[in-house]
Amino acid sequence: MDENLRNMMEELRDIIYSIHPVHFYDVGFQKSVEDFFDKLKERYPDYTYDIEINPVKIENTTLQISIFRIIQEACNNAVVHSKGNVLQVKFKKEVNDYYLFIKDNGVGFQGEAEHKSNHYGLSIMKERAQLLGGKLDIQSDEGGTKITVRIPIS
Repeated sequence: MDENLRNMMEELRDIIYSIHPVHFYDVGFQKSVEDFFDKLKERYPDYTYDIEINPVKIENTTLQISIFRIIQEACNNAVVHSKGNVLQVKFKKEVNDYYLFIKDNGVGFQGEAEHKSNHYGLSIMKERAQLLGGKLDIQSDEGGTKITVRIPIS
C-alpha cells in the first residue's frame, strides 16, 4: 500500500510539474533539462542514453520552455511507446539555429499516428516549433524514430 501511494504521489508531482514547471523558473533551462534526464534514467533504467546537451544561453523564456517541452514530449514518447532500448538526444546552438535531434531504436510508427486522437503530442511539438518560426521533422520506420528540430535564433 505504501509503495502504491508513493508511486501515485510521484506521478502527481510529475503531472503538476508538466503543467507548470515552477522548478524551471528557479533553476533555468540547462538544469531543468539535466534534471529531466536524471528522472527519465531513473524511471527507465533499461534504456541506454546518449545525451549531449551543449550549454546554450537562451534569453527568451518562452523559447526555453518550448524547447524544453519538445525535449520532454519526444523523449517520453520514445521510452514509453517505441519498444526500443536506446535514446539519443543532441541539442546545440548553431550559427543561425538551435538544433535538436532525438532518435530511438524502436519499432517506429506510421505517419497517420500523429493525427489519431491519442497522439496529440506529436502535433503539439510541431506547433511549438512552428510558433517559434522553426520546423520539426519526424522520420519513423521499423528501425526507430528520428525527430529533428531547427528553431531560428532571433
